[in-house]
This record gives sequence, structure tokens and C-alpha cells, in this order.
Amino acid sequence: MVYLRLETDDNNEYFFEIYDESAYTSSNTDAVTLYSKVLNIAKYFLGKVELPKTKLIGFS
Repeated sequence: MVYLRLETDDNNEYFFEIYDESAYTSSNTDAVTLYSKVLNIAKYFLGKVELPKTKLIGFS
């Protein structure tokens, strides 16, 4: 497991837990901003990212 916490200059926080075949993320932003940031971070670390046709958002 990899745990990653990022904080931006505008005080937004992003939390990532990355497992072998899944991941969990949360943030103090809205869902659209979080989705955009997750894609940008994935592209940065992985290079090319294949986007799913749907967006899955879970609530707890």
C-alpha cells in the first residue's frame, strides 16, 4: 500500500491510498475538482492514462 497526502497553495488537501488493484482518495474539494486532480496526478506518475467511460463516486 502507498499512502500519499498532498496540500496545494490554496489549502486544498488530497489523500490517496493506493493498493495493488484499487485505490481510495478523498479531498476537501468538490467531486469535479478531485476527479480532475486525480487524473492529473495519475498522468504525471504513469504517463498515459486510459479514462473510463463512467465516473464512479462513492459516499461514506
